Amino acid sequence: MDDTLPIFEPVEDLPTITDSELHRLLFRPVDPDIERAEQACRSGDTDRATRYIEQLQHLCTPVESLQICLLGAIESETHGLVRMLLCTGVPISPLVIKLALQHNSQSVLSMFVELGWDINQEEA
Repeated sequence: MDDTLPIFEPVEDLPTITDSELHRLLFRPVDPDIERAEQACRSGDTDRATRYIEQLQHLCTPVESLQICLLGAIESETHGLVRMLLCTGVPISPLVIKLALQHNSQSVLSMFVELGWDINQEEA
């Protein structure tokens, strides 16, 4: 029996991706309606996003499913959409907070506090 270990060639470093890109890859919406709403939020198209989100609410889509829309609205810095989604009940998750911090969006973070986020609460 040969006790020598195989020799492997080093692999190149993998490209880094942001948390929001990772979330989008892992939790890509299965529902095409949610995907359309998320694209509208990411592009900053308030009218189209609002229309899609209202349709999803009419269909009783769980607000948790709209988390990806909130990420898109934060990325596009569309504060009206951020407020609308939060007022709809989309939760303020650690990923959403991290994205707002990465974008240095004081207005979004202030909105979180205004709508009940405890800035001193430790992450679970």
